[in-house]
Amino acid sequence: MVARRRRVDRRAHRVVRGTHRLASDRKLSRLLVDYYRDEAEQRGLTDRYEERVRLVQRQLEHLSRQGVESAFVLHALVCTWMGRLTPNWQTWPTQALDAPGTRRAMLRAVRALKNVGRATIVGLFGDPEEARGARFYIDLGILEQLLSGGTYRNPAFQIGGPRSPGPRQREVYRRACLACLMIALEGQPKRAAEVARLLGRFDLLRVGKGRRSKWVKRRYRLDAGNLKDRLSGVGMMAGLLRTSFEGLKDHLAPRPVTPVSRERLLKRAGAWGIPVSVYERRFRDFCRLERVKANAEGLRQFEANLRASSEARGGPTKYRELLLQAPFLDEGRGED
Repeated sequence: MVARRRRVDRRAHRVVRGTHRLASDRKLSRLLVDYYRDEAEQRGLTDRYEERVRLVQRQLEHLSRQGVESAFVLHALVCTWMGRLTPNWQTWPTQALDAPGTRRAMLRAVRALKNVGRATIVGLFGDPEEARGARFYIDLGILEQLLSGGTYRNPAFQIGGPRSPGPRQREVYRRACLACLMIALEGQPKRAAEVARLLGRFDLLRVGKGRRSKWVKRRYRLDAGNLKDRLSGVGMMAGLLRTSFEGLKDHLAPRPVTPVSRERLLKRAGAWGIPVSVYERRFRDFCRLERVKANAEGLRQFEANLRASSEARGGPTKYRELLLQAPFLDEGRGED
């Protein structure tokens, strides 16, 4: 008697590998490592940077195979680790505020003037100098920010901080990184433990007692409601981490531009009543001036620009004549 092999439902074990996405994610991760290595070298952090990347490399490769955008995870970790919140007055080119009490005295004076109110300040200059008074009041706000605020800088972006930035404000940047990692690893088993391990290897995990994964879950649960609010500290920083990554991704690994079809150009040129050759050249000129790609999104922006310009120039008929008669970008340039 021959034993029959046990039947296995292979559909339950089938994995959608996403080979192309996996390859592109790994490639982007390598590009990011090289890109931020230059930044680390400028800051004198090369050895520490290499050590941290080495510690998370295997974990990131595993996450990438599971469908996680590991390049974004690396971006969030490195930017938060290298990020620094510096009081603005410490970056002044002169050392005018080194004397004890000088900055506080200046800050009290500026705030006293500002608290008087805009109407009073502008009124002091009189009607002939109203614009000058308005500029002076704006300058008071700028000077107050320089004396009391700070600037957060990381390799991807910089943003002004609030008054008197302290430890609590600095913790906002780590919380934003934690939230980004929890979102990126959504659906992964033991997500909080994975995030805690990643944060710990970049010295971004809060020191404390107990299981760090429990603290990660609790912190993310408390911040989840603020992530969609771009006016909140955590929501704004999480949004900047994502948008800066998308911009960096387009810079390091630009996507191929899918050209607009000839049929679509013919259709839109017919709608404006101009030859397709003219319409196409206007479209190319617009893309060059606005520095947008000549794809479907660029065409959408071009059409919006045409509609707005048409309304401002007296309607479609008059604007059509301008489209036909105005020179193109490569015309009218005399030889030197």
